[in-house]
Amino acid sequence: YLLQALSASLQLIRMRSRRPTDIETFSDTGLQAVEHGRKLVTRLLSSVSQDGPELICIDVSEKLDAARDLLQRSEA
Repeated sequence: YLLQALSASLQLIRMRSRRPTDIETFSDTGLQAVEHGRKLVTRLLSSVSQDGPELICIDVSEKLDAARDLLQRSEA
């Protein structure tokens, strides 16, 4: 429910913004983060429902690079 609420809020921001270029960029980044979270939660839930957790390797630097834009904007 949390990701759905975030997604809906970001979509409303995009639709009702006065400065569409700025807000669209922010909401797009937020929606991407929501989508990444949704995929992660789906994977976690599916691995728990199977015989046991399945360990996978991820490239942390790749994930951080994908979130770099969001992280830099959150500093401002």
